[in-house]
Amino acid sequence: MPNYNDLRPSTDKNRAEYRQIFPHISDPYRAEIIRTLQKLRMGLDMSHIPARRAEDNLIIATWNIQHFGSDLNRTAAGMFCLAEIIARFDLVAIQELKSDLSDLKKLLRLLGEDWTYIVSDVNYGTKGNYERMCYIYNASRVRPSGLVSELSPWDEFFEEFPDLVPSDQQRFLRAPYVMGFETAWKAFSIMSLHLKPNDNDTGAKLRADEMKLILALLDKKDKERWIDNLIITGDFNFFTDNDKDAETIAFLNQEGFSEHADLIGKPTTLSKKNTYDRFFLRSGNYFELSEEEDALSADVLDPFEFIFKADGAADHAHAWEEYKLNRGGGAWDQTTRRYNDFRKRQLSDHLPVWFSLKADNTDEFLDTKLEENEENL
Repeated sequence: MPNYNDLRPSTDKNRAEYRQIFPHISDPYRAEIIRTLQKLRMGLDMSHIPARRAEDNLIIATWNIQHFGSDLNRTAAGMFCLAEIIARFDLVAIQELKSDLSDLKKLLRLLGEDWTYIVSDVNYGTKGNYERMCYIYNASRVRPSGLVSELSPWDEFFEEFPDLVPSDQQRFLRAPYVMGFETAWKAFSIMSLHLKPNDNDTGAKLRADEMKLILALLDKKDKERWIDNLIITGDFNFFTDNDKDAETIAFLNQEGFSEHADLIGKPTTLSKKNTYDRFFLRSGNYFELSEEEDALSADVLDPFEFIFKADGAADHAHAWEEYKLNRGGGAWDQTTRRYNDFRKRQLSDHLPVWFSLKADNTDEFLDTKLEENEENL
């Protein structure tokens, strides 16, 4: 569970014994945050996210956290809520982390000592949007295998495949970020992506070009072990009604990457208009879903059902005042547009997407080895 020490009231005699992340918030603001967290925790308990079960399952998520770390838009309330949500998972691929890591470090302090992270360098330039890729993970549940890589083509590759040069003559707008992990019986790799937005033909072509380039690079690296058990995830920016994005998805399927069946067609944005955030897994049984009793094995979580609701401005009055102060103060009216901007910037305009991986293969291993030994009798 996250670290709640900042929520001790100013009269708490033990308060001084704990390092504070938000030492200047008032007692009424702390009470507002506590009420928000209680609603969120109740909603999370009722969601389909399964409980952790020793070494049996691993809960993997992806989340584009809008402009994370780029400015002072996230309040103490928003940071506590981010930590509460992420703490329900074991491993989260984060997109749209910006160059400043201050918010990320606050988030990790809230999550507690079991949690750590690894980030990519900044994708400089306006087309790269000055973004990083990030993995946040619970080190008591999953460990890094040692592999970290930004996928990148080489000169001889383009000499062999000149037609795969992306249409804007850049190799990648934002470099795909790969990391290897191990847990129980599973060793796997994750590639996190953030493809070009925009629903016009130019945006769709850039997404198609980058996916074709990625898959061609993976094909050339097919002798590397991390390729076999690979999850491709992130913000693909595939538009639901764009035929060219549908063609790109079909191409992914042809190359052996299947979209997670329980997630197909589920909207992943606050607007509920598109399925941008996805998981594509290598075909086969390696990424077998854990069997969840009375729960789904994968889903999209909408925390706005519980907190920062469209009609919930009165529930977040102190956070709103902090938000206004962070943005320079002034006589801001709490209009619908500005409140919607505020609530998205506390969490994100994207929703977290997750699936539960079966991590324990003991029964299958024993059955197979019994058959092999019996053949030698």
